[in-house]
Amino acid sequence: MITKAKNIFIAVLIASGSGVAGAGEFDDAYAAVDAKRKQAASLGFEWRDTGKIMKQAKKAMGKGEMEKAKKLLAKAEFQSKRAIEQAEYEQEAWKSRVIQ
Repeated sequence: MITKAKNIFIAVLIASGSGVAGAGEFDDAYAAVDAKRKQAASLGFEWRDTGKIMKQAKKAMGKGEMEKAKKLLAKAEFQSKRAIEQAEYEQEAWKSRVIQ
């Protein structure tokens, strides 16, 4: 399980203008975002493009395009978090759409 402190570190790492210092830190951030993506998938709410965006981020990192990789990873993290929120919301919201 990813701790809150690690989540904060990753958010700062992704959002900072200084960039990810190395492949190891990128890999840690990537793994954390992938865990969120997998959580969304396990709830049945993974968004269509999240996995593709993560692959693009890894490819950009491999080419040395750090800023592009950070932006893509941040986008994948955003989608994963929103998907989890959507799943949590739908646990109760679906009941209001059922014909009584």
